[in-house]
Amino acid sequence: MHQAVGWIIVSDFLHEQAIVVDTSNYYPGIMNEPIADIDQGKPESVWLAEQIGRPVIKAFNMLLAHSLIHLGKAKGEADRIAMFVAGDNLEDKQKVMTLVEDCGFEALDNGNLAHSWTQQPNSAGYCCDYTADELRKLLL
Repeated sequence: MHQAVGWIIVSDFLHEQAIVVDTSNYYPGIMNEPIADIDQGKPESVWLAEQIGRPVIKAFNMLLAHSLIHLGKAKGEADRIAMFVAGDNLEDKQKVMTLVEDCGFEALDNGNLAHSWTQQPNSAGYCCDYTADELRKLLL
């Protein structure tokens, strides 16, 4: 997978309280070798959590780099772009949602990690700069 840190080695050096945020997207045959479990419907982040043996929070994968760099707005400003955050550990998910907010985006709780498929490629809000209201209408 194309990622900042190789997921195979993550468990070798991560502090036990570190939060793993999956910002990646699975593109078989383009950026990734095919993975049968994912190709058969398992959400990529669920598969990743199983591989590394750690809880995972899915975030920052829905928007293009340009949006992440240039389109963040201060909290309270109109028309802030939203992104989903999914995960099973509520405390970790809340910390990541705070990070999303601090980066200038509206964080929307997308439920558990199994529901993170709505953040993956080919979902309605993927790579689109929607506000929270627009994203809720599309996907929730």
